[in-house]
Amino acid sequence: MVCHRSEGAPPPTKPGEPGNNTTPRPGKNTTPNNTTRVRRKNVRCCEVWRAIARVFSCCKKSDQSYKEKNGDANSINTNCTNSSNTSSNNNNNNCSNNKSNNNNSNNHGQKKKSHRPMVSLTEETIGMGLHRRLTEDKQYDEILPKLDPKYTKVKEKDCVYFRGDLKVTVKGASNLPNADGRNIKAKFDNLMRPKKNKDLSDPYVNVCIDDIKILQTKVIKDELDPVWNETFDTEVSHEGTKMFFWVWDDDVIGKEKLGHASINLKDIIHKKVIKQKLDLFTPFKNVKPTLDVEIEFEPVSEAVGEFEVTRSYFPLRHSGEVTLYQDACCLPSPAHQHISVNGSPFTARSAWDDIAHSIEKAQKFIYFTGWSMTHDIRLRRDSLDSQKTKSYPILGEILKQKANEGVNVLILLWDEPFNNEEMTMAGVVGTNDEITRNYFANTKVKCVLAARKKNTRGMLETLVSNTSFSHHQKIVVCDDADASCGTVGYIGGLDLTVGRYDDQIHSLFQSNLNQHQDDFYQTFPGINNGSQGPRQPWHDVHARVTGEAALDIITNFTERWRIEAPAEDVFSPLRIVPAMLLSQPTTFHTPLTHSQFMDTCLADLPAEDKDESRWKIQLFRSIPIDSAQFDETKMNCLQSKHGRTYEASIHRAYVRAVRNSDSFIYIENQYFLGSAHTWYEKGTPINRLHKDHKIFIDDQFITSSPKQYHDISLDESYYFTPTQEDSSDEESESHQLDVMQNYLKDVKFLKPFSWYHTPRCNHLVPVEIAEQICEQIEKGKRFAVYILIPLFPEGDPTAPHIQEILFWQTKTMSMMYRKVAKAIKKYEVEAHPCDYLNFFCLGKREQPPESILKLQTSDTPAANMSKHGRGMIYVHSKAMVTDDIYAIVGSANINQRSMDGRRDTEVAVGCWEAEPDSRLVSDGHVQGLRKGLWSEHLGQYEPVFDNPSSLECVQRVRELAARNWEAYIENKQPENTPGHLLPYPIKINKHGEIAPGTASGHFPDTTAPILGTKSSYLPSRLTV
Repeated sequence: MVCHRSEGAPPPTKPGEPGNNTTPRPGKNTTPNNTTRVRRKNVRCCEVWRAIARVFSCCKKSDQSYKEKNGDANSINTNCTNSSNTSSNNNNNNCSNNKSNNNNSNNHGQKKKSHRPMVSLTEETIGMGLHRRLTEDKQYDEILPKLDPKYTKVKEKDCVYFRGDLKVTVKGASNLPNADGRNIKAKFDNLMRPKKNKDLSDPYVNVCIDDIKILQTKVIKDELDPVWNETFDTEVSHEGTKMFFWVWDDDVIGKEKLGHASINLKDIIHKKVIKQKLDLFTPFKNVKPTLDVEIEFEPVSEAVGEFEVTRSYFPLRHSGEVTLYQDACCLPSPAHQHISVNGSPFTARSAWDDIAHSIEKAQKFIYFTGWSMTHDIRLRRDSLDSQKTKSYPILGEILKQKANEGVNVLILLWDEPFNNEEMTMAGVVGTNDEITRNYFANTKVKCVLAARKKNTRGMLETLVSNTSFSHHQKIVVCDDADASCGTVGYIGGLDLTVGRYDDQIHSLFQSNLNQHQDDFYQTFPGINNGSQGPRQPWHDVHARVTGEAALDIITNFTERWRIEAPAEDVFSPLRIVPAMLLSQPTTFHTPLTHSQFMDTCLADLPAEDKDESRWKIQLFRSIPIDSAQFDETKMNCLQSKHGRTYEASIHRAYVRAVRNSDSFIYIENQYFLGSAHTWYEKGTPINRLHKDHKIFIDDQFITSSPKQYHDISLDESYYFTPTQEDSSDEESESHQLDVMQNYLKDVKFLKPFSWYHTPRCNHLVPVEIAEQICEQIEKGKRFAVYILIPLFPEGDPTAPHIQEILFWQTKTMSMMYRKVAKAIKKYEVEAHPCDYLNFFCLGKREQPPESILKLQTSDTPAANMSKHGRGMIYVHSKAMVTDDIYAIVGSANINQRSMDGRRDTEVAVGCWEAEPDSRLVSDGHVQGLRKGLWSEHLGQYEPVFDNPSSLECVQRVRELAARNWEAYIENKQPENTPGHLLPYPIKINKHGEIAPGTASGHFPDTTAPILGTKSSYLPSRLTV
């Protein structure tokens, strides 16, 4: 039976502890020693538990119903023995009596543990989604139950899955309380931010689904009746009960609550449109504030299945052509004979060959944006003749020659913050930006380095942004008289820099003698050149675009150049950009907006360039207003948060494509992590109870510092159980862990990962994929998802930042597999989660030269990799194909940095083919890209691959990947693996639980854990 304490009642304390009036025994040393400090920390931790008890104090009535439903065995085990049918008040009395008995028995030499009462946390007392922030965030631990009594009456059955398109308009508020000038903190804020005439609240609104913030308005200074009139369009895929509107007063230091209101998600789903003036619950007296909002919701089930992203900055274009590339160079392959495109044989195209041809052909302008660019690389190479490779000119010489011919050559590169003459010219991450700028200095080529700036009021936040985020777009755009609209643009994952040139063979050693003779690239520690070990093969996807979408690429470059180029170069090149595309050259004295630019160019186009083509093309971006000068006429197509405007259409395009998929999804990406609001942690939502007490919980253990009294391990039921008994006399420490264990056992359903260690990585791509699988299972249809990622991020896999990335990746995979397993069980399907969802990577084995084998006498990871003649093929692609119809290719990874819109700057293109009667083409160039990639990775192509959604196809791909893995991990004399596709080294059981796929739990030839580990000091925004 569970004993409940009345609200606010302090727990029993020992003599001498804070909160007890009893004085210490005479002669007792009262100097604070280590033991005293430990006890004080335990008292602080107990205060946290008292706060939890207050939050759930109204749960007393539900405990009896919980017992009747689940039985006494699942209740918390306490010393109250005669309380089976008694009330809560009697239970408290019993607990007090037992406490007295325990104290008496201790005086007689019999020591018994004291168990402080603990509130039962059950499915009856808290709803899914409202339990995450129990202890750390004051926003949720006390204010909710006090201001909104209905909060604690939420049951699990009231929790709904809120998935669809959401439009929220926050109009204004009235009669808000004034939080300024009423305490010392507010007076300090006024000193730091003096006001001329008013001394009023500075309100803004957070919109949350339960405790997950999804929207945020701008701050309005000194106003009690603010008017925002801000409209937000966003996608949602959240499990919860209510939508909360939190009104805050913005301060120089922190913030203060003004009030909140809530609407049940069930009401939003049922009504679709809500226009309401909400009464705000507020801690202030004598005020009755209100908030005026409008909500529109369109469920996924009612959405129109179109690939076009509406209300996007760049509209859908109906002219032009698209060419899709695999790798920088694609050689003819026997497997290509089995692939057709629109009834014609598949023809491989090489991206870098075509880029070189377009640059050499340009007569008016060449524009570059990139994360990195190296002047001394060769775009053309010969795989057999090293002398012929050296005869091709380097990129820098080509660009200088074109500039001397009068071509306007502009280069915009990321200015890596830790890259200068005092540190390293190549940069910490090898961008070579300073070297490239110095090479083009005093030439007609204009090369500008742009730092990733963020203009905020917080100096620390600005510093973190400038050093953590990057400009990641990869674009080459130039004029082409033979192309539609006279322009050709290249976009995708390939930077024109070291290590990116590769073909589908992905050689480890042999190519070092010819095409990679002057372009060796390896990030694994201990291998610095081709004489020490294998190179790191590189796999990527790129695209070529013509027509109106290519003009949109010019607009992207123009808007970035206006913000990030030096003042003397801002306007002069841009005034003549449209003139370069016109038959009658014109100089514009004022920079054109995007709309004016498109109107001017399209008016001058020949009639044939205006005709619709088979291709439908749309450009997407992730970019904030700090990095682009947006067209003011298109601001309604952008997003905003806290008053900061940005574009995040790449994320919207991915979500839209996933929701429209009907049979399969194929993804290649450098990273795959996200949807942190849906991550699951085994057994408990609490990772750190109190930052001073430092109790940690993760997948393996619980430890308590400064002394480790208990280790907690997992059993098969995902409950935590103690592995050793505590013999110390630190009763509060021992009791705290006992209470923790009991709490964990009382939680009967898996709960989302603790907010304290959950990063702000709430983009929806992973959870949308998992939900799409579940939706198809519910319909009884086949659906398959293939996701290709690197074996591990490039660099040392044991490094803390890489381990943390792997840790977040594991959380993402675990969430997806658990959702799929739950759907399989719910709808009684005879299947395994891997029948629907699979992760893969790429690897290569190759016989190393004798010269390298002779040098490998040590037992280091680098030496083992060289001796075994194996290495991963680094997947750098950022591409997705759905149903062989739609493709997204660009620079954006599937992580928060790329999808957020306010972190890394990204660009991508979405495209598909359609017949004149609007029928979608499923056997065109998009299917050709997917089949070409599969034939490269598997080393063959079979008819079963024509239907990727079928179970036969999934099983055959897994079979071939398993064969390749066995060949990859063998430690005998290396041979070329029959294919490159490997299963990602994890094991999945029927419940969707993940375990390492190797006996050691490490990646081959390394000591790096496959599932990753959480860093104790890195900021999460750096790794997500």
